[in-house]
Amino acid sequence: MTAPTTSYHLRPHRGWLNDPNGMTLRDGVWHVFFQHNPAAPEHRRIAWGHAVSDDLANWRLLPVAFGPTPGGPDAFGCWSGVFLPGHERPGVVYSGVTDESGASTVCLRWGSPDLVTWDAPVVVAPTPDLDDIAVMRDPFVFELDGRPLAILGAG
Repeated sequence: MTAPTTSYHLRPHRGWLNDPNGMTLRDGVWHVFFQHNPAAPEHRRIAWGHAVSDDLANWRLLPVAFGPTPGGPDAFGCWSGVFLPGHERPGVVYSGVTDESGASTVCLRWGSPDLVTWDAPVVVAPTPDLDDIAVMRDPFVFELDGRPLAILGAG
C-alpha cells in the first residue's frame, strides 16, 4: 500500500530523511530515492526510501525500495549512491556500510522495470587495503566521451 501524496517537500511520515539518491526519469515518471531510516529518527541502519512524481511538485511515497541485508555487505546501512545510466535494466550503486566501524563497500543492485523491487546487493568494490583508507563513500557514475567512469570519496 502506498502512502498519501505530498506536495513540494518530500517527507516520509516517520523516521530519518537524509540525502536524495538516484533520481531518474523512467517512462514519464520521476523516481527519487533517499536515505531513510523508517524505524527511528536517527542516522543509522539507512535504507533507500522511494517516491514518484509526474510533475516534480506532487510526490507519492512508495514502500522502502531496499534496506540493509542481515549478514550482507550493507548490513549496517545502504548509504549514498546513484542510479546507473545506460544499462538494459535499472541499477543503482551505493555505499554499503558493513558494521558500526563504518567500513564500507560499493554495492550494486539491479531493479525491476518499475523500480519497485530490487535484487540482493553485489559487491563491486571493497574498501582497498592500502594508503590507510578506512572508509569510502558516495559512488558517482557518469559517462564521458562514451566511456563510463566512476568517482568515489575515501578517507
